[in-house]
Amino acid sequence: MKKYVSKDRIIIVIFILIIAGYGFHINRKNNGINNIEKEIITTELFNNEVKDKFVYVHIDGEVNNPGMYKLTSNDRINDAVIKAGGLKDTANTKNINLSKKLEDEMKINIPSDIINQDSDTSVYDEKTNNNYININIATKEELMSLSGIGEIKAESIIKYRENKKFSKVEDIMNVNGIGEKLFDSIKDYISIN
Repeated sequence: MKKYVSKDRIIIVIFILIIAGYGFHINRKNNGINNIEKEIITTELFNNEVKDKFVYVHIDGEVNNPGMYKLTSNDRINDAVIKAGGLKDTANTKNINLSKKLEDEMKINIPSDIINQDSDTSVYDEKTNNNYININIATKEELMSLSGIGEIKAESIIKYRENKKFSKVEDIMNVNGIGEKLFDSIKDYISIN
């Protein structure tokens, strides 16, 4: 005797297959989204690693352990000071922007508060009038205490002023290698008299 499958059973089986197929489709779709999310996260991590590239800076002057240090491009001058063992008691950071981000090959010179007793104090007072660096008479070391001014730029400033005195602080942008961005970072720390 043959048994016939009822229509109700066929409908139930079809219904179960539809639900199973839909579940498989949703699971596959979610895996695709998860893969996209994973790819985005991986890309962001890679980009952050690229942004945090290593830089080498030279720090000297009134720090406990002067020398060259390896840091990242997201570190600040203050991080370099910490890496160099911190500031000495005689350090003068009035004209140094400790929050400035580091750049590769940057030279950071932390000046001293102590006046050289052998020097003419009236010249010193003139150079540091109101805690400004007088770009017309400052020494190379004093110029290098400005954030972003290394040995080469300090020498360029001195060479420029040997031929022509600075008549206004903006004239420093006439020196090769000193553009508007660097000028904006030092303009509050320099003077011409």
